[in-house]
Amino acid sequence: PGGAGRGAGQRSVEELSMADLDRIEAEKLAKAAELRAAALREEQEAEAAKAAKARILQQQRQAERRAEAAEAERVAAEAAAAKAARAARAARAAGNMSREKVHYTLDPSGGSTRA
Repeated sequence: PGGAGRGAGQRSVEELSMADLDRIEAEKLAKAAELRAAALREEQEAEAAKAAKARILQQQRQAERRAEAAEAERVAAEAAAAKAARAARAARAAGNMSREKVHYTLDPSGGSTRA
């Protein structure tokens, strides 16, 4: 009877050991799954950061292009204003010259007189 009891006791210890091993294995598997999930999250965050950086760079390039276009428009407007100012000065000078001209009319006697 004692031997049978010891055998039964041994089996329960073995069963406990198997249960412990199963539990340890399950914990290892769970930890590995957590690590894979964490790595996946980190990869997704890195991809999201990369995409955000690309969007920011694209927005900066667009802003630079808009600034370049605005500068070109400003330069063109300055050139047009300078051209208009030159034309206005030329028109005033031409008007002044026409007022300074001396007008002559023919005198019925055959000479000319200053008008």
